[in-house]
Amino acid sequence: GMSGLRKLALRTPAQISLASLHRFATSVPNAIPPEQGATLSHKFLSEQIGIRASKRFEQLESCKLKFDGVQRLSDRYASLAEAQDTLTRSSDHLEQLNAAFGFAKWLNTKLTSLEQDVSYLQEQLKDGVRSEVTAQQEAQTQQDINDLMESMHVHLITWRLLSSQHELLLSAAKPSTQQEKSSTPCQLPISIGSVGTDLHQLVEETAEDCRAFCIEKNGEAPEVCVSSTPDLPGRGTEGAAQAKAPFCLIVEGHVHFILMEILKNSMGAMVQHWGRDLLDAPPIQIQLAGRGPEVGIRISDLGGGVPLRHRRKAFDFFHTSATPMKATYGYSKAHGAAFTGMGVGLPMARLYARLCGGDLSFNVLPGYGTDTFIILNRAADTPFPV
Repeated sequence: GMSGLRKLALRTPAQISLASLHRFATSVPNAIPPEQGATLSHKFLSEQIGIRASKRFEQLESCKLKFDGVQRLSDRYASLAEAQDTLTRSSDHLEQLNAAFGFAKWLNTKLTSLEQDVSYLQEQLKDGVRSEVTAQQEAQTQQDINDLMESMHVHLITWRLLSSQHELLLSAAKPSTQQEKSSTPCQLPISIGSVGTDLHQLVEETAEDCRAFCIEKNGEAPEVCVSSTPDLPGRGTEGAAQAKAPFCLIVEGHVHFILMEILKNSMGAMVQHWGRDLLDAPPIQIQLAGRGPEVGIRISDLGGGVPLRHRRKAFDFFHTSATPMKATYGYSKAHGAAFTGMGVGLPMARLYARLCGGDLSFNVLPGYGTDTFIILNRAADTPFPV
């Protein structure tokens, strides 16, 4: 009931970051046996989802935007706060493991419904800005919408990550209960954050994806040239100096999404700016570098620059520069965004970058081109907002 929600909302949630998820996952199976890992994960998550969902419930109660989608979402958070009920009091390992499997199913169903609620509200918000009368009201409503969209998606992304990692832990626990104890422990990618990713390769592959997408749309695409400056020897960790590109703890699907959004815009701008001379256009230059706690990716295009009227609103949700490239692109479901509608790409991309302690920004040379900067926090130890 309400009083239970209020009580839960008073508790302090544990800090969760990509780094802490990765740390926990990599302690399985060496320090913690997989079955125990799954049980610990169940305990931790069912407690945290209760606290976080009740806090989201309270935040939505005070939301100024009056849409029935807000109410629907707030009811969903109230039902998420009942995660505690999935715990078992039994000390039997098999029963605990079964409870952890049951929780995974429960959580997945809840998150799917939550995604539907978010989509529903998103459709309502999309029309919300256009209905305002004065410019001041419009700016305020846009700000409220940005805040709501960000907190809504941060919560969703966080729980999708936690849910995926819980399922990976379960899949590590399952084989050891069934198979004969073989000499080789099961090697599974238990962590959703990957630290060994070759960033250079990820950037090159994403650029190829985007070129294919652009060719399909426009019949041709600008070339892309990727170069990396490795970390200088003697700085950073051992072995990093041999790497082609700086290393970083990332969720590959998130970085793919960010790159894809920016490259889509850059390629679209170049197709328009160069017209039939596109084959003579210099390539889009992507430069990777890193120092200390940061890794940076700069994407430089010669597409004439983002026009002034779009620049101010580039990170507003539902503001769309109507280039023909926007509407139909779908993302990989592997931690990519299922929400593709119009005008959410760039603000979502910045959200992904900020979620792990990075950022996204761009500079324009009018009539010449745009430089976009993705900064990633190497350690990814910034706590996810509650």
